[in-house]
Amino acid sequence: MRSLYMLIPVILMLIISIRKRNLYLAILVGLLSGCMVGLLTGVLQVSDIMTSQDGALTGFLTKGIEGMMGTCLLVLSVYGIMGV
Repeated sequence: MRSLYMLIPVILMLIISIRKRNLYLAILVGLLSGCMVGLLTGVLQVSDIMTSQDGALTGFLTKGIEGMMGTCLLVLSVYGIMGV
């Protein structure tokens, strides 16, 4: 039942992306509201979002950045080659 509350940020993100036509704003609001709803309902703990373990940052926020870094660098490289 608690995990159903996590649909609220998804719905909020869809509404903002349709009304404002700003994908970056919608993703930011979805991420922040998802963290808040998850913490308030007990689905997430602060350590799930970001924590320090053996001197290194861990959590889904840092894992997401690490996972997208290669893709972002590839896209920027292709843009540089194309002269965009």
